[in-house]
Amino acid sequence: MDIFFRKHPGVLIVSVSGDIDHHTAETIKRMTERELYVTGSKNLIFDMSEVSFMDSSGIGMLIGRYKTVMALGGRTAVAAPSKEADRLMEMSGIYRIIKPYPTVDSALMNIGRE
Repeated sequence: MDIFFRKHPGVLIVSVSGDIDHHTAETIKRMTERELYVTGSKNLIFDMSEVSFMDSSGIGMLIGRYKTVMALGGRTAVAAPSKEADRLMEMSGIYRIIKPYPTVDSALMNIGRE
């Protein structure tokens, strides 16, 4: 698993590649929370285009970050979910609270408008 961060005005973009499972979800959580506070971002976009596997630990990690960002007065989005990640997120119903977008750019254009 690799994780990269990019800052856009008011938005932290988290790009994850590889597996999101019980071994990696805690690392993603810890690193993302640290970056949110260091950058002062209130909105969060997860770029899921390179996720090769995700289990329920990934869903839990996303819901936890959603709650953190909501407490900051911001919004969370998922961008470009891979087929594997999209299937699990669709089945879990997470898209009812975290909106998916086809690209990071479309998420950036819309995250502050909702």
